[in-house]
Amino acid sequence: MNKIAVWGGGIIAMLMAIVLKKQNYDVALWRQAKPNASNNNQRVFALTSTSLDFLKSIGVWARYPCHAAQAVHQMIIWDGVGNTQLEFDSAEIAKSELAKIVQETALWEACYQELLAQKIPVYEVQSAEQCYHGQEKWHLDVAGGRLLSADVLFIADGAKSVVRDNLKISCKKDSYKQQGLVALVRVSKPHQGRALQIFGIHGPLALLPLADQFYYSMVWSLDDELAQNYLGLAERGFCDKLQAYWDGYVGEIESVEGLQAYPLHYLHADNYYGENWVLVGDAAHHFHPLAGLGLNVGLADIICLQRLWQNNDLNASLSKYQRERRAKIQPLLQMINLIKNSFAINDLIWIKLRNLGIGWINNHVFLKKVMMTMVQSI
Repeated sequence: MNKIAVWGGGIIAMLMAIVLKKQNYDVALWRQAKPNASNNNQRVFALTSTSLDFLKSIGVWARYPCHAAQAVHQMIIWDGVGNTQLEFDSAEIAKSELAKIVQETALWEACYQELLAQKIPVYEVQSAEQCYHGQEKWHLDVAGGRLLSADVLFIADGAKSVVRDNLKISCKKDSYKQQGLVALVRVSKPHQGRALQIFGIHGPLALLPLADQFYYSMVWSLDDELAQNYLGLAERGFCDKLQAYWDGYVGEIESVEGLQAYPLHYLHADNYYGENWVLVGDAAHHFHPLAGLGLNVGLADIICLQRLWQNNDLNASLSKYQRERRAKIQPLLQMINLIKNSFAINDLIWIKLRNLGIGWINNHVFLKKVMMTMVQSI
């Protein structure tokens, strides 16, 4: 049996290692030493029911604290220029919930606890350069001159993967020329499980409901220059900028905590696997957060591999994995870019056409069901 290593310290890397272990592979997790997710990390994920079922099936969800999860029962999307809105309601499409909002730090900890329970070895090094390929094997140069080896490496260390870049794997890359601003937002009106998103001329602004009824997690994608201007504002000034978008829909914006920013970019690897390596999650594909699908797409990679292993050995599965996943990821990337670019157009005729289209979709429940089904099958 192949000795397998997974490279990465995040959620996708740990889940990949857990699934490999449950498939009876000899697996270890290799990662660069760094602090665990910060307590100031305000990032959240919106898990689809497909992703949630997967986490339940491998035992991770049982370790997630129930009080840190929030069900989304309604989603309202506005055209920030034309004011037309698109509403998704769980009752309307016969679902108990549209998504589950989870905290990154809590999910990371749940994955880590399951990793320990599965007795998966974890080895840390100071630099990604200590993980390298040579003589048809992967090696990890650990402390004391000890050298670990693996036949196959699953690379799952994110969009800025050093190991992927050291292999010179060809990728299509580009910058969105935007910053993603994330923060914890307190409001005066309870959210009641509603997720909100406005597509403004400078980028989408989303408020995702948290377990506390008066808190949202904010994700605001802004053009680089404007993002830097907003980051320089005092808290009250930033609250006022937010308030202007919602017209009292969330009540008063009372506070913004832990404001952080990160650059937004696009990446798609030309190949998901090669000689002794496999790309998973953001190391293979990374895109704009406007659809909130990033983690779900990474989980779908693992789900695909898990299914293929049931009828094939590891090597036979990889070509099918690449074919299946690229067939879904490429159209998804194009759709996200199309949506982003469409809402950036400020032409009056285009705005009217866009609003007519949004209104038409909003009046057809069947189309909304189809859209939600597509999200579940990414």
